[in-house]
Amino acid sequence: MIAFAYDLEKEDYLNFQLYTSSTDENFIKQRKKERYRISLLTLIFGCVLFFEDGYRLYSYCFLGTSVLYFLFYSWWAAWYYKRAYRQQIEQHFKDSLPYHMEVSLVEDSVSIRTAKGSRRIEASQLSSITEIKDYFFVEESVYSTAIIIPKEPLQDAGAVRTMLMSYAESFNIEYSSNLDWEWK
Repeated sequence: MIAFAYDLEKEDYLNFQLYTSSTDENFIKQRKKERYRISLLTLIFGCVLFFEDGYRLYSYCFLGTSVLYFLFYSWWAAWYYKRAYRQQIEQHFKDSLPYHMEVSLVEDSVSIRTAKGSRRIEASQLSSITEIKDYFFVEESVYSTAIIIPKEPLQDAGAVRTMLMSYAESFNIEYSSNLDWEWK
């Protein structure tokens, strides 16, 4: 049995949200479409204005904006979505942070105790376990929730990793390690 306690902060929730967004196929497609759609739209406006008398200056502005938007979209979108998620988290969790959690990992279950109560999750009910550089994300299939476990406050992150990997092997749970992940 491995037991540990920690406090979840805004940044922990933010990193979980950013990771899940960056691995969601629909979100990735949406960002690609958005990049091309807005660039193409401003390019079309620029071309239309180019052939109108007296509007060449506006045409150059639209054409330049189209190129700049296309080039800097990745940086801008990363900043924009991070800011939007941070505001969403601040609104949703404004009265409950820091959120204290006590987690116990035993042979066949995960026990969680918080200020709102306690809960025991059978290891067979876990749908996936993800490890990134600073966190473990343990997702449950029944209630579609996730347990965010930051590595920093853990005394022995290796023991937690070993226990989570044993869950994955014993109960056929998807375990992914993405230690190079960064929000982009």
